[in-house]
Amino acid sequence: MFRQTVMLVSILVYLFSSLAEERVSATSELFELIESDQEVSCEALSNSFCSEMYNQKNRGNFEFLGDRYNSGKSKFSGFPMVQKLYVLDLVRALKKLPPRFAELVTPSVNKLHQLLEAEEDNNKWGRRFNKASNEFEMAYQAYLDELVFSEHPELESKRLDDLTPQDTLIVTKYIWRGNRELVDALYDSDEKWILTKALFLRVKSDLLNEISLLPLPSGLLEVMKRKINTIEISKPYLDPNLLGAGADCATTKVNAMYLKNKHKFTVCRGYLNSFESESNLYLVMAHELAHSIDPQGLLQEYFRNTSVAQLMREVRRTKGQLSCHDWRQKKEDVLSNRPEYYRLPFNFVDLTNCLVDRSGIKEGHPDTLRNAGEILTFKYLAAYANDDDFLRLINLNTLRYGEVTQNPFHLNPTLNDIVNNKIYEYSEYGEPYISLLFVQEYTCQNSGQDKLSDTDRVKLAIEEISKILRVYFESHFGAFGLEDGLMAGFQLSKPSSEDFADWMAQKAFEKYISKIESLKE
Repeated sequence: MFRQTVMLVSILVYLFSSLAEERVSATSELFELIESDQEVSCEALSNSFCSEMYNQKNRGNFEFLGDRYNSGKSKFSGFPMVQKLYVLDLVRALKKLPPRFAELVTPSVNKLHQLLEAEEDNNKWGRRFNKASNEFEMAYQAYLDELVFSEHPELESKRLDDLTPQDTLIVTKYIWRGNRELVDALYDSDEKWILTKALFLRVKSDLLNEISLLPLPSGLLEVMKRKINTIEISKPYLDPNLLGAGADCATTKVNAMYLKNKHKFTVCRGYLNSFESESNLYLVMAHELAHSIDPQGLLQEYFRNTSVAQLMREVRRTKGQLSCHDWRQKKEDVLSNRPEYYRLPFNFVDLTNCLVDRSGIKEGHPDTLRNAGEILTFKYLAAYANDDDFLRLINLNTLRYGEVTQNPFHLNPTLNDIVNNKIYEYSEYGEPYISLLFVQEYTCQNSGQDKLSDTDRVKLAIEEISKILRVYFESHFGAFGLEDGLMAGFQLSKPSSEDFADWMAQKAFEKYISKIESLKE
């Protein structure tokens, strides 16, 4: 009786709001059931209610992998082919998944497959597909739960809200494991993936040949060749220890990418499924690999040797726990030295100026550069302040369910970055990680004879890291110059990296296409 009452209330709330928007007819089947003198079952009410909810005026009436689609005959209707192909992928992957994984997801995958084979352009089919899609996601989650609880049974009795940050890290690692198992099942023995790996080697070889022809200093050419030679190809794993691609890259995302921090290239599942031709894949792959040797990629090697980038790496290495003596000394070295300006060889700069129109770019006068650095510093710090990162890092205790408990993020910047900022690993290139810098400076504020209040320590810590950030942005511009992406918004630079990657890919592609002899190829 309680369920019937709740359902009826929900239906009436929806119904009257829909009437106000003129979306439901007063003569609809749902109204007839409600006004009927005869007893009406919950199933009949539910089915009729769903029919009204999933009408053609409601855009997006079924889901798959978190995205919404439309059934019914309207201009918004249609289930994209790349999603359909992923369902077929899942069917083929069942034989390669771990036995328990396959056992749990097989019923829902088969149901999705059957629905695709009997696809109809109406709302009823959309609801059935939506139900099967939810069942697949629940089965996937059930498998992950079994993995977690089999090795960490203490977590099974905990509510989601009761998980500690350390518990969250444990669960996250099993999410990565499940993703890895599914990705391996999708990619291993896949003919398109085998073709992609073979083409990857060919593209690398062709790019190396093109690099040899560039009129650049021999030392720079050797650096470029080494970077191309050492790129690896990887499946699109979610695990940042392996790659760190987005979750949708393993499912239906149509993309391919070069990940600088890992120096690896990957092709998302959606791109493989929408594969058009080897030539198309060649161009995309050559473009992405060329990003490893584009002006920004080459200048990054110079920037990582600047004093401010070295300081960032030291703080990263020690997790914000440098000795206060070393911290003050290294910080003073950074703040007392003015940024050095570096330029690529003239003929390389001449090439980039040919690739991109840089008319209207302002000169980097000290005052203009300082103003831009202050604005960027404010934006970086404001983002952390608005998310309460600073308070989260200094508070010894926190409130949980109205009770005072120990704060797990107290002076623990790495844990804070992982759990709250989703930064699972720090870059090797010396990027400014505010949590690390703040804890390092805040900790050392009280290492002298004069003890400060917490408020003063926070204020002074933010002031000090503001100085470091301003030097960071000036040094970044000193290293990257016209290729500095951070300063592009201030009209101080205009990077040519995309244009350079296109140019290198086109040069390699011309040689590749000239070797094709038959119409079939």
